Amino acid sequence: MFIFTILYLMTTEKYHFIPVIMTIGVLQKESILFLSPVVFVHYMQTRGGVRKKSLFYFSLLLLFPTVTLFLTRSAIEVHNSYNAIGDLQGIFVYQVTNGTFWQNFIFEIFSGLGLLPLILLYRMGDGWKFLRNNLHWLVLTVLGIILLFCGADKARLFLYILPAVIVVTTKIIEPIVSPPRIHALLWITLSLILHYYLGYHFSPMDAYMEFFYRMIPVHASGPLLPNFIRIGVVLLIWIGLTACLRPFGHRTNTPYSPESS
Repeated sequence: MFIFTILYLMTTEKYHFIPVIMTIGVLQKESILFLSPVVFVHYMQTRGGVRKKSLFYFSLLLLFPTVTLFLTRSAIEVHNSYNAIGDLQGIFVYQVTNGTFWQNFIFEIFSGLGLLPLILLYRMGDGWKFLRNNLHWLVLTVLGIILLFCGADKARLFLYILPAVIVVTTKIIEPIVSPPRIHALLWITLSLILHYYLGYHFSPMDAYMEFFYRMIPVHASGPLLPNFIRIGVVLLIWIGLTACLRPFGHRTNTPYSPESS
């Protein structure tokens, strides 16, 4: 909720509320601080670049949440030796060095993001042009990729990269629905059905372990081959639909204006 609120205030340029929201947010989730450079870059883009005012605003984004977090931790008596930073470092090392993790991680991507990564790859040129013209989303994408390796379940894995993925995908699709075309709308409808199918939204789950296996695949211990076959079939169907319906027509990648989004 805090992440959504901060990004909404950023895109609507209600900057004066963000330091307050961020200060409250770090008490619930310390990683909210990672949004500071995202907001700062957007602020610079809308306020004419790096100036004293923008640097002062960036200092507010960092200072208030950091001081609040430090004072709160100082006021709490420690009863164990738990270290969040050390724990995250341990998770990161385990994930990047464990072969089983990477197999589950591929499964996790399609379970968590559905067809969105495929659409981004299909129209990579359009996506990259949008990110170049809207650097705040590029910064969030980079931070989101880094934070993919600092969590142990789907919600944490995609918490920061998901907003950027949704925005870029929406911008890619936007030209084919304005004006609307029948074959483009049909492609979007069928893509959404396949997208939700990949996320198991049409499949009942009778047991907790089945839910655990489907929705948090990084912890899955069962055979992954059936799921990879399922993913492969869905991707082949989507590629076939895209080739037949040609939702983007024959035009090449179109540039995007550097509008604030």
